Amino acid sequence: MTERPSRKTVRLPVVQGVGELMARIRLIAKDTGKVFLTDHAVDRIRERGISDVVVFKVLRIGEIRGAPWFEEDGSKACKVVLTPRGDRTVGVVTILIDEADELVVKTVEWEDRR
Repeated sequence: MTERPSRKTVRLPVVQGVGELMARIRLIAKDTGKVFLTDHAVDRIRERGISDVVVFKVLRIGEIRGAPWFEEDGSKACKVVLTPRGDRTVGVVTILIDEADELVVKTVEWEDRR
């Protein structure tokens, strides 16, 4: 008789309510004054040739890909992606600052490998 291996459950701090989170991101992204880009995100935008217009389009009409998570400070974070018609898929790692009702774009990347 063989014993089943012990199962170790690891709880990952993920955010529940993906639809609500995406709706909130879209609402906040309507006001460009509430969206802040980190220096890293600005560097990646320039390096990868992704315009800020595309970044806002991703935030306003894109979809969350993967499971959202909590940053070390407790802020909700996720990756929002969009494939503009006839173009490459863009991913925008976004942090929601609840108390200020603001977004911080942590990084911007191509999702496909060209």
